[in-house]
Amino acid sequence: MSDRQGSKQCNVRRLGRGEQGKVDVLGIQLELKVGEADSGGHYSLFEAVVPPGAGVPLHRHAEQEAFYVLEGEAQFCRMGESGAEWLDVGLGDTITIPGGAMHGFRNPGPAAVRLLITCAQGLEAFFHEAGVAVAAGSPAPSGPPSPEAIERVIGIAVKHGQTFAPPEALSAA
Repeated sequence: MSDRQGSKQCNVRRLGRGEQGKVDVLGIQLELKVGEADSGGHYSLFEAVVPPGAGVPLHRHAEQEAFYVLEGEAQFCRMGESGAEWLDVGLGDTITIPGGAMHGFRNPGPAAVRLLITCAQGLEAFFHEAGVAVAAGSPAPSGPPSPEAIERVIGIAVKHGQTFAPPEALSAA
């Protein structure tokens, strides 16, 4: 249940679990915690559940992001002097991504990873367009996304100004 005063938000507000909705983007479930409408257009906050084997390929966009590991262990990719470098992260670790930095992440482990993601203004629109609504209580998808689903999300990402690294950029990874 949320606490609102009138039609204009002017006070502390409580947002309950699931109140803002959840979407699935290629197997990663994102629950909106704080939307841009709630932050005066400054940022959005998501809780992500990344199942084993899922991830996001090396890409870049203008908006900043920060990831905080709530549960599990993951790997984040950045570009180093000799190419792609994977960093191991675990409970309590934070990864900051400046706008324009090439980055990606994956869950190579046997258990789901939970992340808290803070995004600068603009990324929320991508997640809403690329994501498929998830009904309350629905299980996480199993298995990899279809090639058609991947192509659909890549098309939406490009429309939102994102670019992806060529496959050879990951050859050192």
